[in-house]
Amino acid sequence: MTVGPRDGRPRAGALIGYVVSDDMLDELIRIDPTPAIQTHRFGLVLLELLGSSFDRFDGYSFAPVQDYPIGRRIGFGGGTHDRGGRTVTALPFVNLMVAKHVSRFAALVSRYPAMRRLDVAVVHGLHLPNLLAALLLKASGVRIGVVLTDQQGVILPTDGRIRRLLKAIDRRLSIGLARRFDFAIALSETLAATYAPGRPALVVPGIYDDMLEERVDAVPRDRSSDGTCRVLYFGGLSPEYGIAALLDAVPLLDPGIEVRLFGRGPLEPAIAAMADRHPALVWGGLVDQARLVDEMANADILINPRPAGGALARMSSPSKLIEYAASGRAVMTTRLPSLSDELIDATLSIDDETPAGIAAAINAAARQTPAMLAARGEEFRDRVRGRYAIDALRVALSPLLRTGTGECGPAFPGGVGGR
Repeated sequence: MTVGPRDGRPRAGALIGYVVSDDMLDELIRIDPTPAIQTHRFGLVLLELLGSSFDRFDGYSFAPVQDYPIGRRIGFGGGTHDRGGRTVTALPFVNLMVAKHVSRFAALVSRYPAMRRLDVAVVHGLHLPNLLAALLLKASGVRIGVVLTDQQGVILPTDGRIRRLLKAIDRRLSIGLARRFDFAIALSETLAATYAPGRPALVVPGIYDDMLEERVDAVPRDRSSDGTCRVLYFGGLSPEYGIAALLDAVPLLDPGIEVRLFGRGPLEPAIAAMADRHPALVWGGLVDQARLVDEMANADILINPRPAGGALARMSSPSKLIEYAASGRAVMTTRLPSLSDELIDATLSIDDETPAGIAAAINAAARQTPAMLAARGEEFRDRVRGRYAIDALRVALSPLLRTGTGECGPAFPGGVGGR
C-alpha cells in the first residue's frame, strides 16, 4: 500500500456503490415503485467520510433499481458526475434477472486496469458482482472493505419462485465472499457478527449529515401561533416498519396533533384512504429533498415506529434516527436493539408498540411545551453529532484503512462504534 508522505494515510481509494446523479435519482423515482433513495443518501455521506481519509477518492456506481419489469427500464448507460469534488463513474448494466449480475461484473472488470492501482476499495452492500470484483482487486494487493447496511437477500412479496431460489443462492455466495474481505463497516453489531466474523470492524449506526443540518437550519420556522403538534415520518411505508400500527394509532390521538407521512410502499392506498377520513393524518406521497427539509424544519416530533423485536430489528440500524437528528427536532422511537443507551435516553421512547401504545406516547409528548420538545431535539442532535459526525468517524476509521495489506488485524475494542 502506498501512503501519503506526511500523514501516513492511503493515497488512492474508491467506493463501489450506488451514488447517482440528481437526474438519475429523478429517473429512479419515476420508474421504480420503491426507489432506493435512502441507499443513495447513505452513499453520499459514505463517500464524504471515506473521501476525507484519502488524497484521492472516487466512486464507481450502479443505479440502485429493482429488476425489470418492476423497475421499468432495461438498459442503463455509463457516464460521470461530480459529488463534492470527487468523480463518480456511473457504470452500465442490463436490468434483467441474471443479466444484471453478469453485466455489472463485466462493467467493473473493464475498469480493472485503473482500479488495481488503488490502495483501498470499499464496497457498499453485499451485491454479488461487486464483491467478486473487489476480490479480484485484493489479489492485486488492494485492501478491500465492505459496508454492511442490511440483511442480505430479503424475500419480497413480489418475488416469484425462481427469484426466491436465485436470492437464496446469491445470499449464500455473498456471505462467503464477504468473510474474505479485510475489514468491515457495519451499521449494527449483528450485521458485523453475521457477515464479517473475526474481521476488523467499525460498528456505527449511521453517519451524521452536517450538510442536512445546515439546510434545515436555513429554513424559517414560524408556527408558534397555530397550536398544532406536527409528527413527521418519511421513508418506507410497510407494516414491518411499524407504519400499519402508526396508522391505527391516528384515531386515538388527542385533538391538535397532526401526523404527516411521506414516502412509498405497499401501505400507500391505506394511508390515502385514511387521510380522506381523518384530518389528523396528512399524506404527502414521495417528495423531493427540498420538501423534506422544509417538513423537518417545521416538525415538532420525528417518529420511527419500527418494531424493536425480531431478526429484522437486530439486522437493522437506527440510521433513520441519525438522519432525523440533523433536524434538531425531538425524535420518538421504539427501543431498537442497535440504539445505544446514550442515544435512547435523549429520545422520546415508544415502550408499547401497539397502536394504543404509540398513540399514548405521542399524546404524552404533545402535552410538553414547545420549548421542552425543542430542548430534547437539540440534546439528541448534540449526542449524535458528537459521536457520528464525519470528523469523529474519520478518526475511528483510520486504523482500518492502514492495517496491513490483505491481512486481517484484530477486532477493534470499544470506543466510537468499536466492537
